[in-house]
Amino acid sequence: TQFPKREFQALWQVASEATGDPAIALRVSTNVRTDTLGVIGHLVVESESRRKAFDLAKELSPLLWEGFECDYETDGEVAFLRCNIDRDPYASRFIAEYGIGIIITIGRLLGANGSDPLEARFSYPAPAYADEYERILRLPVRFDAGEDGVLFPISMMDTLNLSADAALRQLLQRYAAEQLAKISTSAPF
Repeated sequence: TQFPKREFQALWQVASEATGDPAIALRVSTNVRTDTLGVIGHLVVESESRRKAFDLAKELSPLLWEGFECDYETDGEVAFLRCNIDRDPYASRFIAEYGIGIIITIGRLLGANGSDPLEARFSYPAPAYADEYERILRLPVRFDAGEDGVLFPISMMDTLNLSADAALRQLLQRYAAEQLAKISTSAPF
């Protein structure tokens, strides 16, 4: 089920205060496994390529939490996976940090050699703990970038996943579509 943004934000705020760690969302995101993401994670593993996995993540990102969607664009030798984060009073940098951290972590788990992410971008100014971003994410980070997301080499997009199971993927896609329909029909006016 979808995690409401107000509660999701409150969870990160409390976790940061309880641990005294302003970078808690970044740290937690680096420990995510594909099965942590439920049906989306399983579909990513069963996709025939990373491009197909990104297409599925784009379509199904509303299943994760409210106010967070993904899309991507390609330009020459790079692909930019953009996180569209609903910037209302209940959304914050914690959601951007966690979402981008997950994309980087899952990208590394599923990527082939030479497909490590190139850069993380955050739309907001560098926080006081900005040096933690590069250390935790292990890649260059740019703040005030105008958008939130991750830059990947284009080679990652079309790398074939030789262990993908088409029958299992179809079953998971039907289940995900049912879950997405439930969210759409239960949304408040």
